[in-house]
Amino acid sequence: MNKAASNSNHPSVHDQTLQRQDEFYAERRLPKPTAPGTEGRTYCFRVEFEHDLWPLKSMLGWAIEKWWSSPVCPYGDADIKMTLKPNTLALEEIQWLFDKVGDCHVAMQTVALENNYTGDRSYLDADEMGATVPSALALKSCLEGLAAWRDAIAANDDRAIGAEVELEFAFEEQLALEPTHEGAKH
Repeated sequence: MNKAASNSNHPSVHDQTLQRQDEFYAERRLPKPTAPGTEGRTYCFRVEFEHDLWPLKSMLGWAIEKWWSSPVCPYGDADIKMTLKPNTLALEEIQWLFDKVGDCHVAMQTVALENNYTGDRSYLDADEMGATVPSALALKSCLEGLAAWRDAIAANDDRAIGAEVELEFAFEEQLALEPTHEGAKH
């Protein structure tokens, strides 16, 4: 069976999140809150380094419809543009989430709707910017995204350690097999 066919039987993470949200509020007979006016909103922001992208993208993955980033220079910023799925997060909630990721202050201080984006930092803290805590369900979805990212990092770390051990072993074997290079021309 092809991958597309097998995935069509499983709801997306976003659909699962919306279903859990509906169930949560129905069980408690509460009105379902939404982030009003967030239908397909496109936001832009800057990051200082490529490694700043991954926790942000992982955390918001459940809400992202489209993601684009400019090339990241080793010592320069990158611009990010993301369109969120309808009724997921408001700007103030994104600011709050970005503030919680260590050393991602540039992203938090530059995030804006695409039409208002300048790339300039506000140099304000999250409270001064009016950042607000997202719903419990949005936070749960963000936590799930971060946990999946952490698991991927651990798996890649294991792969890197395994490769490092293999290369060190091969290096030692090659050193033992090759004649010494004293006075040899290359």
